[in-house]
Amino acid sequence: MKKLIIIGTILLSLNKLVAQSTDVMLQGFNWVSWQNTNGWYNVVNSKATELETAGFKAIWLPPPSKTADNPGYIPTIWYDLNNKYGTQTQLTTLITNLHSKNIKVLADIVINHRGGATTPIDFSTPSWGAPNQLYSIVNNDDCNCGTGAPDFNPAAF
Repeated sequence: MKKLIIIGTILLSLNKLVAQSTDVMLQGFNWVSWQNTNGWYNVVNSKATELETAGFKAIWLPPPSKTADNPGYIPTIWYDLNNKYGTQTQLTTLITNLHSKNIKVLADIVINHRGGATTPIDFSTPSWGAPNQLYSIVNNDDCNCGTGAPDFNPAAF
């Protein structure tokens, strides 16, 4: 019963917050944005004034890290921000420009996704420590290899 009360309180709070907000967030990428030969960050940057004029208050950008896959969901080095969408300098320029137009910037990051040297378990940049780093993977991940806490399970409520 406590869980239902807590969830109900959270939902009521979120509903009130959303009802009072007029902000609109734009998803600033799709599954093939990485293919743009001009660099996706440059494309979005060239549209910053249009986004401001249209009234967008936030933009959701693709995963920023160096990655093993094209869309960016298997990061190999989290702190290397040069990827298929553009360079770290282009990303920094884009963020600065969007902020100057009062547009907030969010990055799509899936913490449980990562690409190690040979498997997701041996991810080393940054290092997750502990032997085999299994504690850093949720215990109900698709790999069935993690020893960390379980991923969120709505059925538990």
